[in-house]
Amino acid sequence: MKPGDLVYTCWDEVGIVLTKPRMSADRDLAGLGVMAGDMYFVVDVLTPRGPDLFTTDEIELLVKDDASR
Repeated sequence: MKPGDLVYTCWDEVGIVLTKPRMSADRDLAGLGVMAGDMYFVVDVLTPRGPDLFTTDEIELLVKDDASR
């Protein structure tokens, strides 16, 4: 998964990945609704409601951006 990929979110929305996957940080806890110390791979996704944070388990890759060819 990389920036530009088209994904389907757990909220039944289609979005575009904005960032590379990274480990969650303390600042992400409130947005994810998880406990301190929990670690997840997260990405920022542009959805119809605006940018939002998702764990990689909450999204499904629909179309891979192959523009780098």
